[in-house]
Amino acid sequence: MSDLLTERTPLVIAAEINTIRYQVSKILISGSIEIGRRLKEAKDLLPYGEWGKWLKESVNYSQRTADRLMQLWEEYGTKLLVSSESASLSDSSLVTNLTYTQALILLGIPEEERKSLSLNMMWRA
Repeated sequence: MSDLLTERTPLVIAAEINTIRYQVSKILISGSIEIGRRLKEAKDLLPYGEWGKWLKESVNYSQRTADRLMQLWEEYGTKLLVSSESASLSDSSLVTNLTYTQALILLGIPEEERKSLSLNMMWRA
């Protein structure tokens, strides 16, 4: 029985890699949304004209990256907060099962089409 537990095969290793990749993907999208939340908060607190300087000196993000992260927060962050209390297949689970790139792509699609597209992307991933 102990041989079964210790035997390493390419199939076992592939399953481990895919599990880790999936976990990292979930952490990346959740972390990106939370960074966007904090960037938005900082931007609202800074005096006019200080945003670009603060980005460069404090967090080393380009304006474009910061804008994308804040867009992720604005679009998906409140859905994560509101739907975290729901037990059904919610916007929260749809968002956290998207990759960072998929979430950005969906921002360019009208909101009414996003849910069905995100379901498609989630099942393909």
